Amino acid sequence: MSGSVGEEQAGRSKDAWRIVCISDTHARWADALENIPDGDILIHAGDFSNTGLIKDVEGFRKRLESLPHRHKVFIAGNHDITIHKEFYVSPDGHMRFHGTRLYKKDGRTDDGLSPEEYSDRCIAALTRPDDSGSLHYLQDQSVHLSPITETADTVADPLHIYGSPWQPTFCHWAFNVDIPKIKPYWDRIPDEVDVLITHGPPHNVLDATADGYRCGCPELRAQIDTQRIRPRLHVFGHIHEAYGVQNEGNTLYVNASTCTYRYKPLNAAVVIDLPFDRSQPARVVSVGRNIDQA
Repeated sequence: MSGSVGEEQAGRSKDAWRIVCISDTHARWADALENIPDGDILIHAGDFSNTGLIKDVEGFRKRLESLPHRHKVFIAGNHDITIHKEFYVSPDGHMRFHGTRLYKKDGRTDDGLSPEEYSDRCIAALTRPDDSGSLHYLQDQSVHLSPITETADTVADPLHIYGSPWQPTFCHWAFNVDIPKIKPYWDRIPDEVDVLITHGPPHNVLDATADGYRCGCPELRAQIDTQRIRPRLHVFGHIHEAYGVQNEGNTLYVNASTCTYRYKPLNAAVVIDLPFDRSQPARVVSVGRNIDQA
């Protein structure tokens, strides 16, 4: 990955969560997840695979388990098609992306799995509980994480993280919903969320494609603009070429796409310190140079 360009190179704070953000690694484990900075929490904002093959789901899970972060919080993205079962079992899902390369004339894999069973196996591989309790897969769900505070100067409340994989229809992949039908998914986000993880960006925030099209979700943006939700940190990916960070109001936005526009895993993990004191803003510790805009 590219060398890190620090906006704030302060040492590790004892009164803040150290959060390491990545996304869109697209099954490039050897490159994308090598030399990941340590921290309290690792966030992956989806598209850990190319088309959700079981070997890629299991490989992602195994790699996460090997990382030292106390908590690994992750969601699926539009490329992780087997995790969206309703989409995958449709002809636009398994036949379009896997077809006869995976499914034989009888409609089953070499292991005798139907599309429904293949999807179930992928979902189980991703979501099964781990012995350490460090893995947290979120799909329209929250997790509350308590910090280790033995060395902290302040008493910290649990951190509320919410994750959702949905995004406006984009090339007809998984977890796609037309606007404005996507609004009910965003209505589920709890009012008091601290950290929001979505696969796609809100409109006009780190969402420009290579041809300049702003493909972020206006319905998601409206939730924040009206202050119905006020996340201190919003992590997403999806639009590789828009990698970077942006501050607006009380929210720090992070497009953590690891892969570039050409699917090369060159963007560095974005490292954030999120103070236990909720009156204090999130701080950028390091963010890489956007390779696509260099």
